[in-house]
Amino acid sequence: VRPRLHLFDVPRELAIEFKSKLLTGDGLGKKVLAKQTVRKGLGILAAIVEHALFKKRPPHHMAPIENPFHKLWSHQELRKLHARKPRVGLSVEQLNVLYASPLYADGPDPHDPLQEVMYWMFPLGTFVGARTEELAQLEVDDVRYLAGSWWIRFDESSPARRGSEHVQAKGLQ
Repeated sequence: VRPRLHLFDVPRELAIEFKSKLLTGDGLGKKVLAKQTVRKGLGILAAIVEHALFKKRPPHHMAPIENPFHKLWSHQELRKLHARKPRVGLSVEQLNVLYASPLYADGPDPHDPLQEVMYWMFPLGTFVGARTEELAQLEVDDVRYLAGSWWIRFDESSPARRGSEHVQAKGLQ
């Protein structure tokens, strides 16, 4: 058992070990996750950490802090991951299973911020077309109700968000 670490104190070696445990199931009840699932989850985590490093850096950290979750996959590993069959949409049956889950049937626990994030990630990604990494960087001010429509601002001006393909606001009806 490791002591709890502040987000800014996580060493890269621990992030690499975490990735390995997710892929092998070692220490996680032997549940092995698919490589794409691990890549996506670590990508979301990297985006959240990058955003926190940019926005919320505590004053006691004066030296630049590296994101330990940034680029955990080699180019060779990424090529293998992306050399797969084309994506297939979810069936009505799969969507029914998803939306019948306790998270959607009962709603997120108001005291659990992670449930709030997971509750909105899937529908926003589906209907807005944004990637989960982009959604993970949104702030409250990025969502606005203007002229009878909800708008999400994907702002590339922040260094934590640079490189995003979805830079213009998208209207939601």
